[in-house]
Amino acid sequence: MMLFLTPGSIVIHDSFFYFLLPLLLILNIGLYYIIRGKVTKTKEKAFRIISKTRKNQHRIIKALRISEVGEYQQDTNSGLWSGSRVFHEITGIPNHKHFELEVYASVIHPEEIDQFLMDQSRNIASQKAKFSMEYRIIRASDNVVQWVRDDALFEYDFDGKPISIHGTLSLIHI
Repeated sequence: MMLFLTPGSIVIHDSFFYFLLPLLLILNIGLYYIIRGKVTKTKEKAFRIISKTRKNQHRIIKALRISEVGEYQQDTNSGLWSGSRVFHEITGIPNHKHFELEVYASVIHPEEIDQFLMDQSRNIASQKAKFSMEYRIIRASDNVVQWVRDDALFEYDFDGKPISIHGTLSLIHI
């Protein structure tokens, strides 16, 4: 049987369809499994990367806990701070998601607070990226006086205004 398409088109014999259809089906199935295999491999690779990242993150957190180093961040636009579990253990500040500078300033020893604020202001005025200071705090949970080392990085926008502060707070054992 012959299949005639529109005038001037190619004439295709029906046996060609019997040959072509299974071939197209095999090619489609093959492409499906190739694509599916690549997607599966990509998903597996992404899962391995995420898994490895989580393991590394847990290792870093353990190392920080062992060395008694807490991490904090401040969004200078909103004024809100956030800190790691170790940061909250060191300062005794209740572990809320965010807190304000006044909350942190309240744990800095009264004899140290003026110097702390002056050094931070000087850092911002000169647009220095690094801040480092040792000072005493009074842990909020039990009023124990402790020496800490505060190391931070300030990030500035193009106008020289501080955007954020990322830092670590570590106990100094005397």
